[in-house]
Amino acid sequence: AGIFSGGRGQRVPRVEDSSAYHAAAASLRAPWPLSAAPAAERRCALVLYGLPKHFRSQVWPRMRAMLVDRIPFPCDVFVHTYDVRETSNPRNGEVACTIDPSEVAVCSPLRWAMEDQEAVDYALRWHFNELRRYGDAWFNHFVSLRNALRQYNSIAKAYALMEQEQAARGFQYALVCCSRMDVLYLDPLPDYVISSVAGPCPGQLFVPNFHEWELRSDNLIYPTGGMNDRFAIGCRHAMRVYADRLAGAVAFCRNGRRMFHTETFLKYHLLRAGVLVHRVPRFRFQRLRANGAVQDTDLELEKD
Repeated sequence: AGIFSGGRGQRVPRVEDSSAYHAAAASLRAPWPLSAAPAAERRCALVLYGLPKHFRSQVWPRMRAMLVDRIPFPCDVFVHTYDVRETSNPRNGEVACTIDPSEVAVCSPLRWAMEDQEAVDYALRWHFNELRRYGDAWFNHFVSLRNALRQYNSIAKAYALMEQEQAARGFQYALVCCSRMDVLYLDPLPDYVISSVAGPCPGQLFVPNFHEWELRSDNLIYPTGGMNDRFAIGCRHAMRVYADRLAGAVAFCRNGRRMFHTETFLKYHLLRAGVLVHRVPRFRFQRLRANGAVQDTDLELEKD
């Protein structure tokens, strides 16, 4: 079972381009309800998840300037992270690198939670064992697969913190933004996105249009065709679907008889729920590793 309940179960056609995606999503869309909150009371929920890497000194100052300060109404911050003080990931060049989870305090979260990562891995062992039966899309001994499950748990738990706040205060956020805590924003959130999300946007969300990797039927990963899974902003109903991915992961592999792959799965997951996704150009960020280096595959993003 997922962190959240509900969802629709249509069979999803394979789509290769954005026009086909939008047509398919429109055919599946539910009558998404709108917020009942008056405009004067509208607020945004900033949902942060994962491991904070150089968060206080580099990530949060850039995130605040490029994102938070540009949203036209107040933002409340919700954080989920893990009680991890040291991390190693050969794929990222991280070897016994220090992490300080307490750095999340710099963003003054309204609610936050820290979980034991080993306990979460144990709780998700069924999902991990089921998914690895279909193969390792990253060819790194399932390290990336396990990290993906940790990410799904983290984003769902952070979103649940937001829903707890809604219930406690008796209101609903008009806008939700989800972001990892290890990315350096290079561009400000574009004006047209801000204008779009400032008004009613039922069933819609916005994601960046880079690193849209897709795992195809030949079991090779291609640079286009998937959906960037590191940032999204939109109405809370669409963002609830975005945050609740874990429950559908095994079915994605089982029904398609394919390996699990994060960007490929996100596109499938949102289309299946009838969420209308807008791809945003010129809104880039780079992954910052715990050793202080930018992920090598993200260096090209600095070039115009």
